[in-house]
Amino acid sequence: MLAGLDIGTTTLCGLLLDESSGEILDVRSEPNAFPLPAAQPDEALQDPEAILAAARRILESLHGRGARAAAVGVTGQMHGILYVDREGRALGPLYTWQDGRGERELAGGRSYAAFLSERLGSAVSTGMGTVTHFWLARNKSIPAGAAALCTIPDYVAMRLAGASAPRMDPTMAASLGCYDPRSLSLRSEELERLGLDPALFPPVALDYPALGRGPGGAAVFTALGDNQASFLGSVRHLPRSALINIGTASQVSVFTDS
Repeated sequence: MLAGLDIGTTTLCGLLLDESSGEILDVRSEPNAFPLPAAQPDEALQDPEAILAAARRILESLHGRGARAAAVGVTGQMHGILYVDREGRALGPLYTWQDGRGERELAGGRSYAAFLSERLGSAVSTGMGTVTHFWLARNKSIPAGAAALCTIPDYVAMRLAGASAPRMDPTMAASLGCYDPRSLSLRSEELERLGLDPALFPPVALDYPALGRGPGGAAVFTALGDNQASFLGSVRHLPRSALINIGTASQVSVFTDS
């Protein structure tokens, strides 16, 4: 039995799958009703501890043929960030992908997002983790004691696994806006020139490792990006399929082994 968790912006969902037959044995969901008060209308914050507790409840409620899941895969909302301490505990809120402070003016009429795009040499958008992190750094708002930043699916996977430091799949890392998709590495030099500490960004895990053991001894793996997870879960023949997604944004996804 395999379990999947989707840490969505509006809904958290879990399912239990029979690996041998592909049959879905159980599906549970719970609304992501965990917003936090915001100081300004353009801010979008959620409670990471409440989200984690809901994910635990969903996992615990999944039932199928008397067996517990042997492994747990996690996906969910990308781009947003939260900070953790050295024990892996959340410091402050989740700044979601809908957070708009990156559109605020930095200097010369440019927004924080436009300034970063210019300095990085590639387009980054408001709501991407690097833009939000840059705003927080410039405005001295990074929580004291922050040892790392990560996405909310990374946080849930890390905590379920009993780990104390986040690791990122390349799909999640790319969503932050400061990882080079060709080399799959952090753009450390550019970040340092911007006054951002590269050590706060988690390492990229290229081999999709298990982070540790979670509920009932299940292996918990690094989180995948939501679009990539939907591709893997929707198409029958990976090399010969395309997935068209018409959502808030529109995407066409295809498989490559490089």
